[in-house]
Amino acid sequence: MQTHTLNLNQNYSRINQILNNFNLSIAEKINQLKKLFSQENTITIKTFELIDKCFKGQYGNEYLRIQGAIKDIIKFYQFLQNKFPQLEQIKLSLADLLFLDQQYNESFNLFNELFCQNPLLIFETPGELYEILEKYGSEEQKIIYHLCLVKAFIEDENLEDAQQECDEIIAKYGGDNQSIKDWLKLHDRANCLIW
Repeated sequence: MQTHTLNLNQNYSRINQILNNFNLSIAEKINQLKKLFSQENTITIKTFELIDKCFKGQYGNEYLRIQGAIKDIIKFYQFLQNKFPQLEQIKLSLADLLFLDQQYNESFNLFNELFCQNPLLIFETPGELYEILEKYGSEEQKIIYHLCLVKAFIEDENLEDAQQECDEIIAKYGGDNQSIKDWLKLHDRANCLIW
């Protein structure tokens, strides 16, 4: 166990060096990180937060889009998500980057997958997600989002907002909608509010 911890600390240090090397382009940083992670079996939240902060915080979203680096970072995050699927922070950041890159369908699907697993994550998403989803999302994506929002309100013990959201879902999509029925079969806790 001591060796594993030492290895993680050494890698964190190495990752920090790569990310803070201003002589490297974003693409070069990604290539070095991919090589490093290709040999790893684990990633810590702390390590991913360091990477995410560097790419999304240091450069800023508009800079990433203008420089064309966002597509490279998306590919890198997809690599990380495939290698470390248990870390939901990677998937959340990937969904956010896809959203920023206007790859809405892929973004909505990832967000909804996350929300179904952990509904409270819905409160940590970009503020404009709801408006963009309403504009570009499929009916099924919208329904899943709204039902996950109900579940998040329930888990947050905000039953009044959960009931209001349920009423809006029924008014908008109808109580006999098959997507709603299918979702409710998987998520019994919201059932009592709707019916």
